Amino acid sequence: MTWSPGVTLAPPGGTTRWWIDAAAAGRKAFVGYAVPDGSGSYAVYRRTTDFGLHWGAPVALSPDTAPPAGPPVLSYRGGTWRATFERCVTTECSETAVYYRESADGGSNWSPPERISDSNVVAAIPGGASFAGKTLVVYTGFDSSGIPWAYVRSGS
Repeated sequence: MTWSPGVTLAPPGGTTRWWIDAAAAGRKAFVGYAVPDGSGSYAVYRRTTDFGLHWGAPVALSPDTAPPAGPPVLSYRGGTWRATFERCVTTECSETAVYYRESADGGSNWSPPERISDSNVVAAIPGGASFAGKTLVVYTGFDSSGIPWAYVRSGS
């Protein structure tokens, strides 16, 4: 296999504490990460339509205002791009929730963010989304004792 040179997608510090994720289909690919700002961070993606030769500017998936959000987990299936991300429910981030968005037009337009994690979950970490006749979103939720539980939700 032959590899191209590395392309810088985010400035230093943009992803130093969190993961970065990618999803691809055909000529298109999305890369998601968290961008730090004065109040924490927010979830963004960058898109390519030419196999990674050129990348668009970062586009916010979560609001770029407080409370902060973590990087998105991205996927593509059935003609739809999907993103899940963790976002603080309160400004002091004493509780977090998993949110979901989708785009059926290649990332030009996205559904509004929907909270996926249940209200009895104190902290939630996204695991991703897929499609099997219905959209499935998985996440890890922590109860008030700090015990992790695995969850899946389906939606149409």
